[in-house]
Amino acid sequence: MHVDGGKAMTPFGDGIDWANEARRILKEDNVFYSVIPEDEFAAMIKKHVPDRHGKKLLDCGCNIGRWSDYFISLGFEYTGIDQDPEVIRLAKQLRPNHHYIKSFLWDFGSVYPTHDVAVFVAVLQHNTNAEKERIMEMLQNTIKPGGHVFAMESTVKTKTNTQLTQPGWLDLFDRYGFDCADKWHVNELGFMDRYVFRRDD
Repeated sequence: MHVDGGKAMTPFGDGIDWANEARRILKEDNVFYSVIPEDEFAAMIKKHVPDRHGKKLLDCGCNIGRWSDYFISLGFEYTGIDQDPEVIRLAKQLRPNHHYIKSFLWDFGSVYPTHDVAVFVAVLQHNTNAEKERIMEMLQNTIKPGGHVFAMESTVKTKTNTQLTQPGWLDLFDRYGFDCADKWHVNELGFMDRYVFRRDD
């Protein structure tokens, strides 16, 4: 269990210690190594968001922000968000000029849409299905009409407490007004597991 300001944080998701995960990442030779091939991802971003200058991107579950340089290089105005205070401290230490916010995803949002793009890289798959619903409500309040969500998440044959089938992912986003605009990458089970969703206009 993490500690924030001397108080124990409420357990969430599948219980992974994300501060410990951040420290593990920092021991790697390449701190900003990506689990997603950047050329494939860049092709999808350029296809669906051709004009990126000045577009605001929300990196959901950013951990230490190892994607931040990459997203900024594509032309986005970057904001990383993560619930763990130690993770955010490390992110700011590594990239002091980048914008990071400590918050649970479901607590972040605004009264009107402010971001053009949200990205999830193996994040939603660690949240319970009830937590996913709360996160989707946040996206409704945060992503502009016509905006996009790029979700690279575990896609399984049988739904679990945290992981969804391909129809499950499509249904989750559809119920909150996001149409599936594209899919790519076949996992070891033979399912597409990387998605592009577009918010209804």
